[in-house]
Amino acid sequence: MSSKLKVLALLMIMLLAITTVAEAGVLRNGDRGSAVEELQQNLSDLGYDISADGIFGAGTEQALRDFQESAGLSVDGVYGDQTRQALKEELNSNSSEDNIYTVQPGDTLTIIAINHDVSLNELRVANDVDGSTIHPGDELVIPGENGSLTGQGGEESEVEEITHNVRSGEALSTIARQHDTDVATIREYNNITGDVIRAGDELVIPVSSRNNSSQRSSSSTNFDWPVEGNITSDYGNRRHPVSGRNDFHSGVDIAAPHGTTVQAAASGTVSFVGWMGGYGRVVIIDHGNGYETLYAHNSQILVNEGQNVNRGSAIARVGTSGVATGPHVHFEIHQNGNHQNPMNFLR
Repeated sequence: MSSKLKVLALLMIMLLAITTVAEAGVLRNGDRGSAVEELQQNLSDLGYDISADGIFGAGTEQALRDFQESAGLSVDGVYGDQTRQALKEELNSNSSEDNIYTVQPGDTLTIIAINHDVSLNELRVANDVDGSTIHPGDELVIPGENGSLTGQGGEESEVEEITHNVRSGEALSTIARQHDTDVATIREYNNITGDVIRAGDELVIPVSSRNNSSQRSSSSTNFDWPVEGNITSDYGNRRHPVSGRNDFHSGVDIAAPHGTTVQAAASGTVSFVGWMGGYGRVVIIDHGNGYETLYAHNSQILVNEGQNVNRGSAIARVGTSGVATGPHVHFEIHQNGNHQNPMNFLR
């Protein structure tokens, strides 16, 4: 072999030595390759501040030493069999295995979701279920569980029933989405065999009693009355005082003298001011956490969009703008875009 070829061969050997891919066995500072990258990713998954670049440098060695010390191993910064086994055990102990649930007679996706404290959407995604049809004997993956049937904090979830008043134009599918349930559950709870519902019908909707009671306890003191006065129209189905037709009243009407100051029911940011059809002059306040309040039929608006207001701040004056039979405040509370009964929140 010529001297030129010998030099070339020596250079190739040296280059291979520098870029050796350490696929298995002992890993140490200076090694490179997919095995190093896997080690780095495992250390990162355990919370060590390290990037998976496949290069075993000083940062990887320090992270490995820190792990060895925490695991009670000999601290040498070398990834051998003992360290590999300890790392594997630590990763397994930190992993959250999905639980498999066998569907029982009478089960619906909503009831299963409530009992396992997961959202209906999470349950559907985990099991690639688009609709609501399940059968006894089906096996469902409960995401993020370790075989536990209790909710967060160890408190068991139970099913509680609420009432939904059907509004004109609503369908079972839209009502199901609104309450994070499924059509099959609504049918079962209300003895409905088809899809026909009518405005004014009352439907029973199951919800998690733990979440529902928590919401009531935290929200029952959230909002003050915008004005003092008598309620002339409740939340729910009613006969419209002007049109005479049956409709759904999405708030409460509070009678007060013309020009009375309307106050913010809680602190927040004004998200809308202006004319809104039959509501007349309207103020809407965003209170965060998905809550908004609406004040309608005002004679005068005293705030601007984007303005921050405190609980009790003057925001408008009572009037009869829009469609109204007399001076009053039409007051609504929205949670995540859905109307709520203000009487459950006012103090």
